[in-house]
Amino acid sequence: MASRPASVFPPRRYKIVINNDPQFKGIPFDSIPYNAAVGIVGHELAHIVEYETKTLLGILDCLLLYSDKSHGKAYFEKTTDLTTIQHGLGWQLYDWAKYAMYDNQIASEEYKAFKQRTYLSPDEIEQYIRHYAKYATPHLRTIQAE
Repeated sequence: MASRPASVFPPRRYKIVINNDPQFKGIPFDSIPYNAAVGIVGHELAHIVEYETKTLLGILDCLLLYSDKSHGKAYFEKTTDLTTIQHGLGWQLYDWAKYAMYDNQIASEEYKAFKQRTYLSPDEIEQYIRHYAKYATPHLRTIQAE
C-alpha cells in the first residue's frame, strides 16, 4: 500500500493505492489478517495526517527524504509508524509488523528484509505502546509486571 497527495494545492486530495499486481513479491491485501489490515490502513492514513500539517515545500521535502533509500525512507516510515501509534492503532500496527516481517508464508525473504530495515519492528512498537498513557490498561500492566 501507499498513500500520496493527489494534489498539493488546496484543497488537497489523497490517494491510497493497493498493489494488486500478481507479480508483487509482497503480501496481497486480501490475505492479511483483519487486525493487521487495520494496522496497515492506519499507517497509510497516518501519512495523510502528516501531509495535512505540511506546506507545499514540506511535502516536497518529504518526497526528497523518501527518495533517500539509505536513511531517509526508513526515517519517514518509522515516523509514520509513531504517528499511527499516537493515534491509537499501535496494537494493530504491531500485528501488521509481526505478520509482514515474520509470520506470513507469502512474502519473499527480500520483502521481509525490506520491512525489517524500513519500519519499526514489533518489539519497538511494543516499547512505544508501553510509553503512551492511552494504552495503559490492566492487561498491559500485567504484561509489564512479568
